[in-house]
Amino acid sequence: MLHSISPYPEMRLACLAVLGLLPALSAVAGDLPSGTPPLYNLSAHVDLVSSYVVRGFTTTYFNGEPLGNASADAPESEDPVLQWGADLKFASGWYLGYFGSMINYSYLRLGQAYSNRSVSVFDDEKSIEHDIYGGYQLPLGEFTITAGLTGYLYTNSRHAETLESRVGIGYGDFSLFSQTLMNDSLLGNAGDTYWTLNYRRVLPWNLNFNATLGWFSFRREGKFYGTRDTYLKTDCPPDSAMNVTGCYPGKLPVSNTFGHVILQLSYLVPNLPVSLGVTGILGGYNRFGVAQENDIIGSISLYYE
Repeated sequence: MLHSISPYPEMRLACLAVLGLLPALSAVAGDLPSGTPPLYNLSAHVDLVSSYVVRGFTTTYFNGEPLGNASADAPESEDPVLQWGADLKFASGWYLGYFGSMINYSYLRLGQAYSNRSVSVFDDEKSIEHDIYGGYQLPLGEFTITAGLTGYLYTNSRHAETLESRVGIGYGDFSLFSQTLMNDSLLGNAGDTYWTLNYRRVLPWNLNFNATLGWFSFRREGKFYGTRDTYLKTDCPPDSAMNVTGCYPGKLPVSNTFGHVILQLSYLVPNLPVSLGVTGILGGYNRFGVAQENDIIGSISLYYE
């Protein structure tokens, strides 16, 4: 059950209903006549990762010294956590997917602190992330055009749920995507755009290689991040910025910044549905221009496809 205040209750119900249909769809696939091309492909995975880092934010989301997980700061988890997900791709070009992850702090407490500045403990009522996404892929000659939406939902949250558009173009092993937040939330300001240039390659010896260059275009002013305390309706002092729970001294918002370089190498264990992975992150900067540290993450996954 999702214990949070959602601006999109209809979206939540629809997404959860779609997820409930996945087992039934998998069973239907077995009823097709022999030799008939499948109408869709269903895959799933369960992962154990050494830490959970979102979009290269290894150090802090805020404008000063890192606060750490206990104060609801990046990364989403400094400790090992479980993650899981499933993807459903139709031959027609439509796709649906789900991704879930444990988080090491509470978006409920962080969201409450926006209007209740006495809240100072953020590591109880820990959140669980639920990303529901879908869209359409259109082949155009040697290119592939993608358009879709992602809904970010959380068990235990307030002010965290949001929608994000996703559009992109692929050619061979390369793809370029932009993802734009559609409303203010704890994840960012409406209009924030995350750009990625991606390269994927299947290598010999059961290896897969992915590389991602990330860039951010930020809206400098929003409900939770900017230069104004939108709850108290007062401007922040000079050299201070709004970070969800008030104005704090430090760097000011920026409009554009290099986000990261992420390099991933995975090994598919022969004759087993097991994958071993290592991810290297070359840190860039957050929305306040604060540098992020480099990091290495390990993972082990069970998968079905």
